[in-house]
Amino acid sequence: MARDYLSTHANKKYEVIGGYLSPVSDGYLKKGLLSANHRIGMCQKALENCDWLEVDAWEAQQPAWTRTSLVLASVEERLNKPEILKAYTNGRKIQVMLVSGGDLVGSFLTPGLWDPNDVCHLFLLLFVFRL
Repeated sequence: MARDYLSTHANKKYEVIGGYLSPVSDGYLKKGLLSANHRIGMCQKALENCDWLEVDAWEAQQPAWTRTSLVLASVEERLNKPEILKAYTNGRKIQVMLVSGGDLVGSFLTPGLWDPNDVCHLFLLLFVFRL
């Protein structure tokens, strides 16, 4: 839905060239959470027949939980290498956007759960196409 919206309704300002699922690391320490390797495998299986989504294992491979803003920065840095830009965007910089469910957005209201700077950054990413 987000891909379709950005590609057709947002004044055709964006061209979505791909997407990632990013499983959280074992360092997240959530009770009942399956191992990162298992979750990576499940995501890969779910995307077997998808031609535009991939699994990004970087976050899952980190030894500790990584703030969402840092995960997004890592993805953006890795995607904006000259060889990738040349191959996919004719040299135009790739902008990474976060797509999430309402549960994540709702968690922004939980005191002490999110760094206020991250909330501002993520909120801008979530609604950048509505400005």
